[in-house]
Amino acid sequence: MYLELDDIEWNNDTAQWEHSIEIGGQKYNRCIYVELYSSTSISNSTTSISNSTTSISNSTTSISNSTTSISNSTTSISNSTTSISNSTTSISNSTTSISNSTTSISNSRFLSMLSTFKYNSSKLNFHFK
Repeated sequence: MYLELDDIEWNNDTAQWEHSIEIGGQKYNRCIYVELYSSTSISNSTTSISNSTTSISNSTTSISNSTTSISNSTTSISNSTTSISNSTTSISNSTTSISNSTTSISNSRFLSMLSTFKYNSSKLNFHFK
């Protein structure tokens, strides 16, 4: 049996939804139980972000008094200016390529083990005290 919304009404006395039915000239109220089921399923979805541009300008990034460890990685830095000061940097088992950039490193201690460095059209300034 299907009921339309206007076939049921809220009974304030019994605090429940009821449906009135008339049988043999007598009116009977029946309680209507309502159960709500909710299901959220996300499967086989693909999120694609393409042709986007991220621009960060007029910002200052400062890294100081820190220890940075880079291992078993390939790092490429191009057309950038990087300043690292008062830090200890350990680079091991890695290949670092720096091109068309200016890197200034001052007041730092470097530990380089089993590393290959490639310098291409770069100006490197090392200042050790």
